[in-house]
Amino acid sequence: MDDSPAPERQHHVQIGPQGKRSAERLAATISFLRVALGGGPVTVTELEQEARAARLLGDRQAISQAKPFRRAKQELGIQPTRIGFGRGGEWTWSIAPTSPAENTKASASLDHRPAVTYAETQSDTQYSSAEHAVDIRCQGARPARHDADIDPEAWRRAVARLDRRHPLPDVSLTRWEQFIRDCASFLDGTEPWARRAAGLRWRAVDLFGCNRSQPLGHLGVAGLMWVMDGGRLARLHADWAAIELRDGQHRTFHRRRVDSLRVVLPWEVR
Repeated sequence: MDDSPAPERQHHVQIGPQGKRSAERLAATISFLRVALGGGPVTVTELEQEARAARLLGDRQAISQAKPFRRAKQELGIQPTRIGFGRGGEWTWSIAPTSPAENTKASASLDHRPAVTYAETQSDTQYSSAEHAVDIRCQGARPARHDADIDPEAWRRAVARLDRRHPLPDVSLTRWEQFIRDCASFLDGTEPWARRAAGLRWRAVDLFGCNRSQPLGHLGVAGLMWVMDGGRLARLHADWAAIELRDGQHRTFHRRRVDSLRVVLPWEVR
């Protein structure tokens, strides 16, 4: 009689399409919050606006009602804080500071997640993990081509060379003049956006770059100034910016992964 123990039965758990979509959605939400809260506390109202622009939250859905955000909040150790009292008060979210060892562990954990992607045109494209995607984990590490890439004075000199009377191909005169005004406001407005952008290592191509032959036809690879269109820059972080459009709507712009063969600076176009 054989008294040897029976081999353990192995159980293989298969994750269906719904489970996979849920995991991708959670990973996207976690990465979104890491970027959004990377610069410090953010009000829940602002987070909801940016999450809707990124198609991670429904138009009328609150963050507290969204399961991916509740789970991401718990996983990241996000701390809610009430600022002010009564009707004037508001809740903010912030990521609790961690030790270097915890940061290393969190980074290793993030590396094993599925790649998190956002649609290139956040305002009118549904969130997708495969189509028209930009991996936000790669956007912070970009080698500068030369010092002028992160030099506000060089940006000013280059923009000053643009001729208001001669727009780029595929750009109307009115739209071209608006682009130049947006550049001037960014470089010399009341807020020191250009200096902040340089400090955050935004390059000239991240701000002003465009497709050589169809700048407005390929906004998915265009720089921040091309999507302003008369709007107001509200926030600027290492990998994204928040824009208040002229119609009052808000848009979140994420820095692009740029193909240097497709994208040029407007003052380089002949």
